[in-house]
Amino acid sequence: MKILLFIIVISYGNLFANIIPTGYTIETIGIRGINNTTYITSSGVSSGNPASLINHEKISIGITGQHESSMEYDLYSTGYSSLRNKRVQSIGIIIPKNDWKFGLGFNHNYNIVFDFGEVEVSNIDGETFTDNLIYNIQIKKYSIIVSKEWIVNKKNKISFGWRFNAYYYDSIVGPKTHPPNRGSDSSIGYAFGIQIITIGGFESGLLFESDTKFKYVSSNSISQVNGDGNYQSPEPTVEWTPNKYAIGLRYRLNSMISYNLEIGLTVLDESYSPKQNFLDLSGDIVFAPFEKFIFSLGILNIQSSIDRDGISEHYDGKYSAVYFIGGLQFNFYGTELTYNYCNSKKFSGDWRQQYINKLSLTYTF
Repeated sequence: MKILLFIIVISYGNLFANIIPTGYTIETIGIRGINNTTYITSSGVSSGNPASLINHEKISIGITGQHESSMEYDLYSTGYSSLRNKRVQSIGIIIPKNDWKFGLGFNHNYNIVFDFGEVEVSNIDGETFTDNLIYNIQIKKYSIIVSKEWIVNKKNKISFGWRFNAYYYDSIVGPKTHPPNRGSDSSIGYAFGIQIITIGGFESGLLFESDTKFKYVSSNSISQVNGDGNYQSPEPTVEWTPNKYAIGLRYRLNSMISYNLEIGLTVLDESYSPKQNFLDLSGDIVFAPFEKFIFSLGILNIQSSIDRDGISEHYDGKYSAVYFIGGLQFNFYGTELTYNYCNSKKFSGDWRQQYINKLSLTYTF
């Protein structure tokens, strides 16, 4: 059967991108599970709570690589899979100066490639040909972080942190052997966080990260004729990243065992279509039986809600997921080597079944 997939990709490119939330990387996977609010590593300064720099007293640098397996979709009865490129996920540095902490970071905030395979397609002029379709969207984030620590008393501290984010959006959509549509834009955003360390081994944190807007005209966009018979510029495509909220609690039972709980909410702007909200619930337990060895076990539950007339029932529950998470960390001569494995294939929706491997390397001076 002839698949008019080229028309779908070009005409509904904005819809296509908006309804694929799995392109957003789970950025804060680490030895403490999914932790956005009470702990941050140097490689993760561009994604976690900026106030969590309170935990660092020495200069440290870090780098992570993250590979996520493909996920199968059946949108509009056209089978395809979502593939992630194998690449560096994030890089960062933390520089403490007394009560002030500073950081610089980079990460791949959104990165997805759709593999349609070789299909028969038709363009808007009715021409039919066989080709491989390209659908590659990336959002890169560059961050500057500043936090200030206040010591309330010997066992109680509070920290406020702020992060400035600069984003770069790039998309390539269309047939591989024909000029595909290209679009790019840059934008800015910010994040604000609070962390409190109290007596009795409790730590708590709050995080808010703002949405940001991208607006661009694709390279192959066609000018339209208005009611006066004159040509007008094509309408730009608008994309949004979501607002993010998170609250977390960490409890250190003793020097060897700690627990982490966190609730996160991802909310898209009202103008974003389809409207999507995601509620994340995560928890983990961390064991440190030896000074140079730590391991952890945890779980992440993602519940999705998509509100769009006519298609919400089709998508309902397919983006929800339950991830089981394990981590190992080895510490030697100022170096931390951390490996995390996540798997959502058992209890997740049809479009959220995957595994994730993440390797992190941190050096503290």
